[in-house]
Amino acid sequence: MGISINTNFTAILGQNRLESVNTEINRVMQRLTTGKRVNTAADDAAGYAIITRMTTRLKGYDTAVRNASDAVSLVQIAGGAVGQQVNMLQRVRTLALQSANDTNNTTDRANLNLEVQEIIEEFGFVAERTKFNGVRLLDGSLANQMFQIGVEVDDTLSLTFGNTKTEVIGMAEYGGGITGSAIGAAQGDNMGALRAGVLGTAGAAADLNAFVNQIVAQSITIAGHAGPAKTVAYAVPGAAGQASSAKDVAKALNTEKASTGVRVEARTRMTLSNLQNPGQISFVLYGDGALLTANPSTGGFAVNVNITDQNDLTSLAAGINDLSGSTGITASLSPDLNEIMLEHADGENIAIENFLNSGTGTMAVQGMDGVAATNLTSGGTDSIAAVGILQFKSDKQFDIASTIAGTNTVGGIFVGAAGDTKFSLLSSVKDMNILDRFNALLTVEIVDAALDTLTTIGAELGAKQNRLDVTIASIENQELNLTSARGRIEDADFAAESTNLSKFQVLLQAGTAMLAQANQLPATALQLLQ
Repeated sequence: MGISINTNFTAILGQNRLESVNTEINRVMQRLTTGKRVNTAADDAAGYAIITRMTTRLKGYDTAVRNASDAVSLVQIAGGAVGQQVNMLQRVRTLALQSANDTNNTTDRANLNLEVQEIIEEFGFVAERTKFNGVRLLDGSLANQMFQIGVEVDDTLSLTFGNTKTEVIGMAEYGGGITGSAIGAAQGDNMGALRAGVLGTAGAAADLNAFVNQIVAQSITIAGHAGPAKTVAYAVPGAAGQASSAKDVAKALNTEKASTGVRVEARTRMTLSNLQNPGQISFVLYGDGALLTANPSTGGFAVNVNITDQNDLTSLAAGINDLSGSTGITASLSPDLNEIMLEHADGENIAIENFLNSGTGTMAVQGMDGVAATNLTSGGTDSIAAVGILQFKSDKQFDIASTIAGTNTVGGIFVGAAGDTKFSLLSSVKDMNILDRFNALLTVEIVDAALDTLTTIGAELGAKQNRLDVTIASIENQELNLTSARGRIEDADFAAESTNLSKFQVLLQAGTAMLAQANQLPATALQLLQ
């Protein structure tokens, strides 16, 4: 190779090498400074794309955790408010049971009712004022609320908050204008007041056998919240002085509960109290669900007990409970032992006939309608019947319309009430009072129904909170693993990069020294000219 002073190839080669080493030093120093192996797409195109997707997902995880945490806070606020409402209703129930005891006079019950009304008002305040970020939670306005708790479009949680307002929560009792009209009381027969069926409050004495008022048609229409209004028609066999049970009507109405969103329950109660004289007590008890008549003669079960103290009906309650397997009727004693509550939880009719008392005393009988008690007289031909009530239950507003038609014959007596009558939640927490025994017991029923609703709402809120907690934990775990995976692609290896920096620094120093030597090569050509 010749000596050239015009082109110093060695110097050019050394210069290029120095530029390459300097570029590597800059890249290594950037990695060491940022701690990242991939700082731009030029560093690793595929890795850069993967890192970008991972970073996007990680930011989504952060947002999802915040969303879920906010949802937990919202659910906790709603759940705490529901818990307060449960405590309030439990206090109301205690007061109602206290008021139901006839040891209280009118003034006592009025004083107890004052606290009940204050609790009802506060109960409503809780429903109206429980908010999260200015949004009411328990007034029924939040239906199918969606919480975005993930990074994908369909990573959502749906939650409907119940309505706990006083005018909604509780039970709706079917009664009022649907009560049947009066029928006669032949030979001392007394058919109790009716809230679900075709019988009414006993009227003046008349010969029931003279009336053949066959039921023509009956129907109840429920306009609920789960679908269009539904009309249920049902036939009641028999004539005047007869009635099907509340259970039969409830069974017919519940065939449409999926469409109406309204559940119907039947219950029958009868109270025995005020026994005038002790002695051997006997009567025939009916509770088998057969068609109830003014003079039942078959299907009953004999109750025969000896009572030594008219203020202690323990033996009578025991005698009735001994037959509960056959009659379906249970007897509960009052705390002072002088009153018995008969109940048929399925809503079958309860009837008593042929009451006998060796002490020639009387006993008072009262149904669920709140009217004055009727006396059973020893040796008489009384037939006392309780036909029961229907309870319409729903967590939303609904209407009821009823049409009961009958034939008008001798004496102008109708078997049922004609025409349509509409109701909207006849009984709810807002309507509660404990001013008398009947309303106190009704308050217990309303509270129990409301507590069922509240516990369901609370259970759903608790379940959603637990799910949100699990969701947060799951997202945080995914975020941890994805962060680790991104780090393995993105992060710089400090040990390797430090070694590279040392290597390139040595190469830079060596290259600089050699470039200086290369630049001296053309000067040797001048020696040839000397």
